[in-house]
Amino acid sequence: MRSTYVDTELMLVIDSEELNQQLREEMEEYKDDALTVIDLDTSIAPDGKTAQEASDGKNRLLRILEFFNWGRFIM
Repeated sequence: MRSTYVDTELMLVIDSEELNQQLREEMEEYKDDALTVIDLDTSIAPDGKTAQEASDGKNRLLRILEFFNWGRFIM
């Protein structure tokens, strides 16, 4: 979260066809396993099932954490 507001990353350039191909293959695997989001209420898992709804307990926890969301600005 800190990087969202304080951009201190460095960039590294590696000129390598082999490494580029390995990275592309790795990212393709992530893409194949990713959830497809259609709109705010609809998403589809890679196996064709719809995404699981969060439990009531998890939703309560997320609401509590939202209250402390302001803290990310001082990190």
